Amino acid sequence: MIARAQLTFVPGGLVPAAGSFTLWAATGEEGARGPAVELEAEADALGIPVGTPVQHPTFLSAGEGFRAADVPGRRLPLLPTLRVLAALPPGSQQPAWARPSASVLAWSVAAKLGLELVAAGRLLPGVVATDSPGEVRGVWRAVARSDGRPEQLAAAMPVAAHALRLPTGEPWSAQDLVLAFLDAVADACAREGRRPELDPRRRGPRRPWAQMWADALRGTDPTVGHLRVAPEDVVEDVEEWAAPVLGAARHTAARLWLALEPPREDAEVSGELRAAGLPWHL
Repeated sequence: MIARAQLTFVPGGLVPAAGSFTLWAATGEEGARGPAVELEAEADALGIPVGTPVQHPTFLSAGEGFRAADVPGRRLPLLPTLRVLAALPPGSQQPAWARPSASVLAWSVAAKLGLELVAAGRLLPGVVATDSPGEVRGVWRAVARSDGRPEQLAAAMPVAAHALRLPTGEPWSAQDLVLAFLDAVADACAREGRRPELDPRRRGPRRPWAQMWADALRGTDPTVGHLRVAPEDVVEDVEEWAAPVLGAARHTAARLWLALEPPREDAEVSGELRAAGLPWHL
């Protein structure tokens, strides 16, 4: 009997949409079969592109506990894998001989939840800090933290589904990884599948904050630059603005900021009322 491959979501570093999956298999010390052959066959059986070879930083059983280990895996692109997972039937509806591992089935449930949130419009724009002065990155986040289902899913997840080491060597918690995945689904879908990448050539001179943020959220380069205020202040203000929607502040009321803009000389309407949530212009 050939052991089933495991599936783990790996958050991306640039923006949530840069995340990916790793299909991996733990082999014994004597490893009778090559893991690359097994993983390619498993990916093919699932209908997922076989991806590229990687070393997956995970944990393996060691006596009564676990030990850190790097095992061979295949890095799978987010959106093609997401489509396959969303179409995967529940394990109870699949014959035992063809049923994927519990970690694959767990991420299938997470994929369906993520797409449901996107279809319902439960996503929110945000920003994250960068290492560059005067810049932040525009990102999309899933509005799921007050839903309850992410926590339930995380509690039911098998260990292999979130068996991923942080750079500090500590393991990811199932809940943090589920929330990171839901943000990745929201970010990838909102960007319409565009692959995020940094490209200074696409950044022109300083423009209005709203335009730069919108371009960062829908384009390939997520950078918002030429800020006149400290990036950490921008991140703090956006997080405070989003907190009531994301469920991070139970006693904070959402704020609405309205601005009546005068009509342009060539406009056919008498004026335009613009709504926003942030009380500053950058």
